[in-house]
Amino acid sequence: MQLLMIGAVLGWAFYTHGASRFPEWSALRYTTLTAVAGMLAMLAASAVADLTGLQHAPAAADLVAIAPQLAYAVLVAAVLAVLAWNTGVRRLGPADAALFMNLVPVATFAVQILRGYRPVAVELVGAGLTIAALVAANLVTRTRSAAPATTVPEPVAVVDRPAVVDPVAVVGR
Repeated sequence: MQLLMIGAVLGWAFYTHGASRFPEWSALRYTTLTAVAGMLAMLAASAVADLTGLQHAPAAADLVAIAPQLAYAVLVAAVLAVLAWNTGVRRLGPADAALFMNLVPVATFAVQILRGYRPVAVELVGAGLTIAALVAANLVTRTRSAAPATTVPEPVAVVDRPAVVDPVAVVGR
C-alpha cells in the first residue's frame, strides 16, 4: 500500500511539473489532453485486466445504481478539480503549488476534528510540524524571490541594416 501511495505522489508531482514544459498551452488544454490520454490508458488497462480475468466489467444495472456518484467523481472530482489545480499551478508556479498541496492532509485533519474526532498528541505534533515546514519553505522561497535582481541592461536598437531588413542574413552569419 505504501508503494502505491509513493507512486501516486510521484505521479502527481511529475504531472504538475510537466505542465511547465508546455507554457504556451492553457490550463484547459493541458487538462483536456492529459485527461483524454489518462482515460485511454485506463480503458486499455481495464480491457487487458478483463481479458486476463483479473477483473470483469460491471453490469449496466450496477452502473445505473451508482450514476450520481460516478457523475460527481468524473465531473467534479476529476475534471473541475484538475482544471482548478492546473490553473492554480499556472498562476502560482509548481513549487508554490506543491507547498499548497501539502496542506491537504492538514485540512482533512482539521475537518475530522470539527466532526468530533479527538486527536492524540502525536497527531497534533505532526500537524504542527507540517504547518511549520510549509511556512518555513514558503518564507525561504519568498526571501529568495525578493532578493534584488541583477541590473538588466536597457534594450538597444538594432542598427545592423541586414538584421533589420533580412533577418535570415543574420542567421546565416
